[in-house]
Amino acid sequence: MPGGTGVAEPETVDTYKLRLPDCGDRKGTFADTNYSPFKRLGLAASASRYENNLGDNPNIPLLKDNSVSTGLNVLLPGVVNLSGDISLLHLTSRTASTDSNATFDNRQVIVSLTKQIGTHSLRVSGMDILSDATGIEQKQRSIEFGDSIALKRLAVSGSLRCQRERTQGVHGSQFRQRSCVDEREAQMRNWSGE
Repeated sequence: MPGGTGVAEPETVDTYKLRLPDCGDRKGTFADTNYSPFKRLGLAASASRYENNLGDNPNIPLLKDNSVSTGLNVLLPGVVNLSGDISLLHLTSRTASTDSNATFDNRQVIVSLTKQIGTHSLRVSGMDILSDATGIEQKQRSIEFGDSIALKRLAVSGSLRCQRERTQGVHGSQFRQRSCVDEREAQMRNWSGE
């Protein structure tokens, strides 16, 4: 596969302890690939499957998750960078005291455009999230505008995000963030407000 790499390997118990602490025996597999068929195009994909309680012990909680993610990065004319990502997650859990499973499904789509103009890096991105936790659906959509300015050793950035989320009702909010970084002192000051 020219310009690409691929990995498929089982996760070790030590790696998986971070995800499923103290839940008995566990196993998982992970696959990842990156491919660049052209200089201006990059594609990536990954998939994983993890589970514990391999002996089906009723005294140990059950946790299973499956996830798939794919993305692309395209350099458009005018040196505009377009990137996109779609992620899907399915999680199943069961406590030791119940026989019924709880499920959680999540779909996330992110699209972003970035343009470098002099010392400015302008960005606009959109995000769409759909979650379903055992029949309770939640939707969230947002659009964010941002700018980063690099002045020798000083970097200043700011962004404005408008989002709308729906669970049982409709909610909307705005989020503003500004930051300033001086690399000589390695200090960062953040200001945010809603």
